Amino acid sequence: MSEESCLRLCFETLAGFLVATTVLVYPLSANDSGSSINGIYRGTIGRQQIVLEMGVYLPREDNKNNSDSQDRKTYPIEGRYFYRRHGVDIHLVGMWLGDDTLRLREYRRAPDDEFGAEWRLRIRGDRAVGTFCECDLSGASSRVGPLLKISLKRLSREFYSESEPKDQDPYYDLVLDFPLKDGPVIEVNPGIAYTMQSDPRFGVSRPRLTRFPEAGVMARINRDLSAELRWDRWQAHGNLSEALLEASLGGFYDESTSVSFFPPDILSVRVDRSWYWGGAHPNSATYVRNYDLHTGRKFDLNHAFQTAEGGTAEGDLAGLIAKLYRRHYVKPVGPVAAEDCDDVLHRITSDKNELIDAFAPHNATFFVSGQGLVVIPTFLYADSGCGPDITIPYGELRPYVKKDSMLRLLVDHPAN
Repeated sequence: MSEESCLRLCFETLAGFLVATTVLVYPLSANDSGSSINGIYRGTIGRQQIVLEMGVYLPREDNKNNSDSQDRKTYPIEGRYFYRRHGVDIHLVGMWLGDDTLRLREYRRAPDDEFGAEWRLRIRGDRAVGTFCECDLSGASSRVGPLLKISLKRLSREFYSESEPKDQDPYYDLVLDFPLKDGPVIEVNPGIAYTMQSDPRFGVSRPRLTRFPEAGVMARINRDLSAELRWDRWQAHGNLSEALLEASLGGFYDESTSVSFFPPDILSVRVDRSWYWGGAHPNSATYVRNYDLHTGRKFDLNHAFQTAEGGTAEGDLAGLIAKLYRRHYVKPVGPVAAEDCDDVLHRITSDKNELIDAFAPHNATFFVSGQGLVVIPTFLYADSGCGPDITIPYGELRPYVKKDSMLRLLVDHPAN
């Protein structure tokens, strides 16, 4: 499985877990005088703009009173919110104090279900006002932070909780309702220029063409890159939010984007990610998007290769790529894996299944650069330090690249 596939599987598994653990939400009955608090609100805490989503659970017979964040008898209200300038969810649980007033408590599940700041919130129709502080507003302990005013307006009565974002999910839209930043214009040649467009909250970016000979091709590429950036921003938000909730040692999400142009034929975008939301170790992945500059359509390199005899069997291609990889391999310095890297490579290339998992075209990652084809094998985490990127000169690839592939354009006419 490629690192990109693994990354997407991780995201899908996380989303599936969240959906599976979501409890159905119902409107309030007697507690709210006949109206529900469910919905999405936008407003301020002090001077900071926030977006809040909250709703009420229907108590069940198997709910327990143990006063932790999962106790739905004590805390029938669930929510999350983010400061717009940060874009990272902070989770809430709450209870009724009587009339139309709520007590909301911020919490983290790690290391030991910690409660943090508190809210007092009064709901009147689609307006909510109240007080916030980093303290226990019940009076059980002294206040340690200033009291800040809360002022919110309800935008929607829908409550999706932590489900996968939907096309019409207003919370999802509000996470992304933040101005993107355009970097300086980079000129490729007199006819092509681009800028790096980024979300400064998350450090994620994609190129956006600003000048190109064919307007239709430029629009098609920019639409796809914009969709990629939108998806990436949501994933960064999800990773950082999950890390804040679950990672006792803190979490992170780092990303870098590399752009290579080969006019008049190819644009290649490489994205390197690393993230941690709890568990034994961080995760990392690399994926590539290649665009045909003649049509604006994406293409991949999975089907570009053949053996010298023209064969395309999976095991044969994995062996071929492994052979080329080892020809240019430079052993990393220092201890980077439990085994010596020479032993790791020998083990992987000697076992057919491991060989295919690491080097088959649909598992390894390829990136076209000015110096040649960059090959990134897919190793297990324990072995990953022994699998650095290597670059194969284009001329060396000639016998192994199909004549009708986009890669053949670079093999026959390498960049200057």
